[in-house]
Amino acid sequence: MEKQNKKKQTAQVISFQQTGEYYFYKGLRAYHHGDLLKAKKMLERAIHVEPNEATFLCQLSLVLTELGDYTYSNDLLSKVLDIDSSMAESHYFLANNFAHLGLFQEAAKHAKKYMELDPNGEFADDTEELLELILFETDEDWTEPNKEEDLIVRLDEARKLLENGEYHPAIVLLEDLVDLYPEFWPAYNNLSLAHYYKGEVTEAIDILENVLQKCPGNIHALCNLTVFLYYEGNNKAVKRLVNMLEKIHPISMEHQYKLGATFGLIGHYKDAYKWLKQLYKLGFFGDATYNYWLAISAYYNGYHDFAKSVWKKVIEEKPEKAGTEPWNEDNDAYRITIDTLLAATNLNEQITGLYLAGKTGVMRKHAANRLQSDKSKHPLVEHMLQALFANNQELAQRNVSKSLEILDTIFKEHSSNLSDSPTLLVHATKVLMLAIEKNTPIANVSAWAAAIEYSWQKLKDQSTTQLKIADRYEISTSTLQKYIKLVTSHIEQDALQ
Repeated sequence: MEKQNKKKQTAQVISFQQTGEYYFYKGLRAYHHGDLLKAKKMLERAIHVEPNEATFLCQLSLVLTELGDYTYSNDLLSKVLDIDSSMAESHYFLANNFAHLGLFQEAAKHAKKYMELDPNGEFADDTEELLELILFETDEDWTEPNKEEDLIVRLDEARKLLENGEYHPAIVLLEDLVDLYPEFWPAYNNLSLAHYYKGEVTEAIDILENVLQKCPGNIHALCNLTVFLYYEGNNKAVKRLVNMLEKIHPISMEHQYKLGATFGLIGHYKDAYKWLKQLYKLGFFGDATYNYWLAISAYYNGYHDFAKSVWKKVIEEKPEKAGTEPWNEDNDAYRITIDTLLAATNLNEQITGLYLAGKTGVMRKHAANRLQSDKSKHPLVEHMLQALFANNQELAQRNVSKSLEILDTIFKEHSSNLSDSPTLLVHATKVLMLAIEKNTPIANVSAWAAAIEYSWQKLKDQSTTQLKIADRYEISTSTLQKYIKLVTSHIEQDALQ
């Protein structure tokens, strides 16, 4: 008996939640051992746990500087100063990064700010040397405005606004830029993106066509226009543009990446793999988006083992991508299910098919072509196409955006059992459509997802409990009960109509 008790004691599992500090020190150790990639990974985990810890952000910025990612490093340092403006060393690190980028006016501004805040600080001597170096490199008075540098800084401001979903301020800033500098093409390209993200597709396309009339070889404009027209279902125009893109052989890594990612987005995986793998061979240090398209294109070119090894990097940086691997499409029954849903006349089934297609690789193209050609499509389908295929849920109305989050939550819960997903998601879409039509506010994503699943289980006469569902979706049973009533009321009202 005593031995059995001991066995029970040793078999107990103690839940251990890693702290941000734990990952921080692991990252610091890796940094001191010269393993920059591991240091970056650990520090990003620390920040995921404690996103507003200035010390963690500052240390990651140093690692990024050594990796040559000066722009991302600067973004983090700016956030550090927002959190704690007294961290003078952040100004020194910013000055150093801007100098590497050749933005000497910005470098000098931050170097002077550091000397103002901490004239006898740890980096005072280094800062004075940096200021002397800037003066030597430029051979000019860097306190005076510099046109080229001003363009780059303001374009970077616009980029940050776009990333934060602040499209109107970005448009105002970019329109000012193109008025002042009519041949500054990067501003036009970003202005086009801002309009597209707002759902102003015609304006976005007009801007790019105008750029290409004046600068026919502009790779960014060609690539963006190709993607826009692809999602608009204009296959004839896309074919013409693809023929042009296939003849381009860019030298710069930036343009090779743009070209490869564009081919990936439109399903031309052979060309995508050619450019993205070439960058890989050159030691290109890409982000999660680069690794995503490299893995996708490798897989569809038959390099399955390589695709799976790259996919591991995608999951490290974007854990939410787990379950969306292209090899999950190998289940023919799953493909047939998606295609059947897309072809359905029932709107709930059609939207579910669109959602599932958006979760996969090659089915995206098929779904886009099928539904874009349907001129009588429901406004919600239009929103779904924009939100799912432009990868930008900001475009959709708030309730539609929240509905997509709910579908995501349910999909992740059932990603290991794809046979259940379609019918559950059709049910979820029906409930959410009813809520949208009745202008019911949709806010608590987990509660809606849990209540929808519970109602689905009950409709199928499956054995489950409110406690079990509440635990799975990490909500209280009282919250679940409240939302079950809400979901049930929508279903019952629909049945009466």
